[in-house]
Amino acid sequence: MPNWQRHEKDIQERFGLSPTVCSGNKWDDPSDGVDNTHYSENVFQSMVDCKVTSKKSYRLSRLLLSEWREKARTFGKVFWLPLRFEYEDGETQDWIVIHKDDFGELYDLAREPKVVVEQALTFRTEKIEDDLDYLYRMSRKIKTPDVKLRLLEIIEDISQELPEAPE
Repeated sequence: MPNWQRHEKDIQERFGLSPTVCSGNKWDDPSDGVDNTHYSENVFQSMVDCKVTSKKSYRLSRLLLSEWREKARTFGKVFWLPLRFEYEDGETQDWIVIHKDDFGELYDLAREPKVVVEQALTFRTEKIEDDLDYLYRMSRKIKTPDVKLRLLEIIEDISQELPEAPE
């Protein structure tokens, strides 16, 4: 397997990306790997163009990066460029090139306080009871039966899962 194919495969496997037809040489299926999950499963969907070099440096152009970023955006994705340096002894070193704003979004997602939310719902409190009651009242305003039913199921699940607060 050529080095560039091995690099693409490594990136696809590491980040859960799907390979593209002809390694992205199709206008309707560009890139070397793409995230095809539903946006509800992953808010940071990616499109990558992998590069490999055995030289001591790799030249990137502003035009190349801008075009790829725009292409990814047309597909609703975030572009990043995995770059692999290969050494004579067979060792490799992998780097990721990503636009500052896209990295900022990823950084913000990584910093969201998920544990705090889980701890806040550990026990049933008066505030949680009030919130559940509010959601129940709001569910009456929902006109779509499927959405309304799903919301009521979620409210019920939360209500049943919360143990009483210890005295």
